[in-house]
Amino acid sequence: VGALAVESPSVESIIPIIDISALVTSDSSTEAKREVASMIGRACEDVGFFVIQGHGISSETIEGAWGQTMAFFDQDTAVKLGEDSYLLMTD
Repeated sequence: VGALAVESPSVESIIPIIDISALVTSDSSTEAKREVASMIGRACEDVGFFVIQGHGISSETIEGAWGQTMAFFDQDTAVKLGEDSYLLMTD
């Protein structure tokens, strides 16, 4: 398990980096899978976030997903909300 340091104006927080390869390979022991699950649980309880590696997803797929995410959030709010624009709290 590694950690990613993220600095903010008032606090430095550590986001755990968890290798989940034991969860996605068929030859991993039950003990190895339980250890990964335990690391995920601790990260959720202690930090609230974690980064994964060893998932087997190609970098091209990840880059494509980030591209689509950025394209979505670059749109006007009304476009993002679509028919759900009534959720905007405006007076």
